[in-house]
Amino acid sequence: MRTEHWQQRFAVFNAELQEIAKEAVVFLGDSITEQFPIKKFFPDFTIINRGISGDHIDGVIERIDSSVFKLQPHKLFLMIGINDIGEKRSSSYMFMQYEALFAVLNKNLIRCDLYVYSLLPVGSERGTQTIEQIKEINIFLKEYCETHELSFIDLFDLYTDSYGFLDKAYSDDGLHLNENGYKVWVQVLQKYI
Repeated sequence: MRTEHWQQRFAVFNAELQEIAKEAVVFLGDSITEQFPIKKFFPDFTIINRGISGDHIDGVIERIDSSVFKLQPHKLFLMIGINDIGEKRSSSYMFMQYEALFAVLNKNLIRCDLYVYSLLPVGSERGTQTIEQIKEINIFLKEYCETHELSFIDLFDLYTDSYGFLDKAYSDDGLHLNENGYKVWVQVLQKYI
């Protein structure tokens, strides 16, 4: 069952389809993407934010047609999976979900460069086990991208403190980025956008 927020965002995405220019740059993901003030940092680009707070890999698959394919982007940036970990989904289950997502993307993306982000670290209050699973997922994503000739952008180490957790300078709640956190992301993005 999708949350009310998810359903509202999905309805807005569908309503906007006629108004949005094709061949834009699309950012797809969860709350970390939704809260990213991308247009503020890249005002000269046609950027479409398709982040939905609380979303999971299967939610992205469910909405991929209106969130991505109907937009016919020339670049797609993807970060999804932290909520799957938060819901205690196993890594093996997530691997299968990622493979299903990538299969759909591979089949339907035409003349579009796909950039897959690593998951970001979380704060120490979320536990070492969560960090270990994030690292495991990131290894899978990196290896998958290398094997399938996709672009992988590893952000994890840029955000860690000396203990391997999300640096408090970049987050106020141990999960979501603050403005300083997004500025780090923007520095990396400038090479790709």
